[in-house]
Amino acid sequence: MKRRNTKDLIIEIAFKQFAENGFDSASIRTIAKEVGIRESAIYNHFNSKTALLNEIFDTKVNHNLGADLLTDDILNKIENPKKFLQIFVDKLLKVWESNDEKLLFLLLIKEATSPRENSYSLLKSIEEITQIWEFVFKQMIDFGIIENQNPALLANEFISPIFFFRMKLFLAQTSSEKKKIKKDITNHINFFTNIISK
Repeated sequence: MKRRNTKDLIIEIAFKQFAENGFDSASIRTIAKEVGIRESAIYNHFNSKTALLNEIFDTKVNHNLGADLLTDDILNKIENPKKFLQIFVDKLLKVWESNDEKLLFLLLIKEATSPRENSYSLLKSIEEITQIWEFVFKQMIDFGIIENQNPALLANEFISPIFFFRMKLFLAQTSSEKKKIKKDITNHINFFTNIISK
């Protein structure tokens, strides 16, 4: 197995510390101790704690999520909105259920009320996902699959409950709770597609 370099190790440990304890409460001393280096050695890689946070966002945020999710295989199903949306949301939930995505979401929530100007935010995350959905609904309209409506409005109406369900999944403790939430997501998709379908 390839050994991670010191900078990557600092990023991984700081990511976990910032997500679990919050940026302000996490200490450079603790991060350095976990990495196994002197505190001052962190500043050989990052000129400040905030620079380290922004490097975490640069490293951990997938700005190509839309391209990763909208594969040819899924786009071939766009003529069936209900099936398309269900597959797309299932893929999105799998991404969101990964450990790094859970930590990133936790970190973004903790940073949401921070006065710091970070390179990434919860609002940017929501905007990026909304843009993906706006593109999807525009394609459906252009292909005459759904009623001609404002794709930005459709994206907001569809994705808002999905973020609500994401929060519920994030907080769910048991598999039965998660199963119920996923059933609610399917019900949302069915309800929404019945409204927008021609």
